[in-house]
Amino acid sequence: MTAPFVHLELSRPLEVEESEWISSYLDEQIPSLISHGVVRNGALYRLIPNPMGRVPPDDKTFLVFYQTDFARCLNSENHTAWKRVTSNALRNPKALTTTVHPDVRNYTLVEVFDPKGVGSELPPASFMLVAEAAPVNEEEFHRFYREDHAIMMAKHAGYRRTLHYRIGDLDGGQLEAPDPILVIHEFDSFEEFGGPITQATLVTEFARRVLPKVPMKARTMQLVSHNPETAGLL
Repeated sequence: MTAPFVHLELSRPLEVEESEWISSYLDEQIPSLISHGVVRNGALYRLIPNPMGRVPPDDKTFLVFYQTDFARCLNSENHTAWKRVTSNALRNPKALTTTVHPDVRNYTLVEVFDPKGVGSELPPASFMLVAEAAPVNEEEFHRFYREDHAIMMAKHAGYRRTLHYRIGDLDGGQLEAPDPILVIHEFDSFEEFGGPITQATLVTEFARRVLPKVPMKARTMQLVSHNPETAGLL
């Protein structure tokens, strides 16, 4: 079953080498948080160019995506116990602020759109389209994805599923308040993305009615690496 909450960390390494930053997550932080029960799973993603030319909303270049059973996992008893047994200097709040400019957020799952029937026991997606949205009519927005957009997106060979989340508590680093809804499109590959199939998803009657009213801030992310034994299932 898909976890009810997501803990999301956006960052851009400044005074630390990217290789060190990547290693701190893949070799220690993600598997350690999983083993201590803070999160169910975790995956590290790097920003890549959007196939349709869309520009990201800020300068963040990495995203860590954790699924968890805690609405605010950094405040959980499991995380308190985890902090007592770790020593990585990058976890020092002052070091984090000066070296990577983190933006740390928590989200609650709203709905999973699974037109291909792929289920919930999945490894991390190879690619994700991550968009923040502020719909005036949230119910119409979710219904649009449920009845139209996810079904159209499923025509892409590499498409997997779509998830909607609602913003929860913030754990610091935001320059402005995030939009209330997070949209995640999962892909195993970007084959065909940006072409005629993608264009068709934007011009249905439902899309023409909903999308112009909902500006989105989008990021295109690629999985850095994945060890099935440590990253868990998403």
